[in-house]
Amino acid sequence: MEFKPDWEKVKKRYLAFWQGEILDRVLFSVVVPRKKVPTLPEPKEPEIRFADTEYLIRLNFWRLENTFYLADALPVFPTDCGVLLPDCLFAAEMIYGETVWLKPHLRSSEEILNSKFPDYQHPLLKKQETYYRRVCQLLRGKCFVMRPALTPGLDCLAGVLGTERVCLEMAEDSPSLVQALARINEAWLRLYQQFQEIALAFGVETTDFLPLWGPGKTAVLQCDLANLISPSFFQKFALPGLSFCASNLDRAIFHLHGQNSLRHLPALLDCQWLKVIQWQPGGPDRFLQDAGRWLPLLKQVQAAGKKLYVACRPDQVGPILENLSSRNLFVETTAADIEEACRLERLAFHLTHD
Repeated sequence: MEFKPDWEKVKKRYLAFWQGEILDRVLFSVVVPRKKVPTLPEPKEPEIRFADTEYLIRLNFWRLENTFYLADALPVFPTDCGVLLPDCLFAAEMIYGETVWLKPHLRSSEEILNSKFPDYQHPLLKKQETYYRRVCQLLRGKCFVMRPALTPGLDCLAGVLGTERVCLEMAEDSPSLVQALARINEAWLRLYQQFQEIALAFGVETTDFLPLWGPGKTAVLQCDLANLISPSFFQKFALPGLSFCASNLDRAIFHLHGQNSLRHLPALLDCQWLKVIQWQPGGPDRFLQDAGRWLPLLKQVQAAGKKLYVACRPDQVGPILENLSSRNLFVETTAADIEEACRLERLAFHLTHD
């Protein structure tokens, strides 16, 4: 692999991680930006910034070529092109601004059931498929390809109907809500399988937005709406769909995002289908700044027999490795330069323990 020439060696560490073993040290990822590299100009128009495929190819090649992927870090090429799936298949409109937003056009879960949706002929899906094939062809033998983001269950429904409407239907126990969620999760599975088949046809390795590779069918699941609902609603409306998605995978990783979502951790830890938990306290930055605050939580996850994905600042690597078992642990960080990255990798070797 051009951007990861030691991939075959690194791959053995990933396989050991999934088997609950330690090969020679903890699974450890560190990336370093190259120095004195001119920044690629960012377009002022939001739609070009998020949805213009020519710009996105230039941008992501620039990022790939101007980053060092050290230790077990994976060079990953994103493939999102301003299309939110499966949301747009249920008449949600893409709005481009500071980020990509959704404008709902359906008013109830019943409308989902009494309609033609999901629309698998939607032009935005065709655009995403075409772009994904192009990237897979361009990047074969060079790096990993990130699958387009696929949002299951309640999070997708919130994009299709609006968060307020979904919460109201849960409170009213709408009879069509569970059926609508099932239709969304079936669309999620169909799209996941479709993009996996494309990647396999081109012979490329894939990840989701978290750069943790797994053999076979591995995917990241999430439910950010969990921050707004009770444990009983989570178990009734979120867990069945997550379980359905995971039952069609070999390995499920759960992106636990937001401090209010912690009320659902006991239910998640009881899920046999869940292999890995990644904890992100809040905001778009997944790198923990105060690892000590979250060590009891992280230890609880390991004690329940789950694997743990921890992204942290460089100064937090030591406390994380000292206080958590290196078995079933993946640590992701960044470094200012290669010297710091090498020091952190030596630290990872030194602090690896059961």
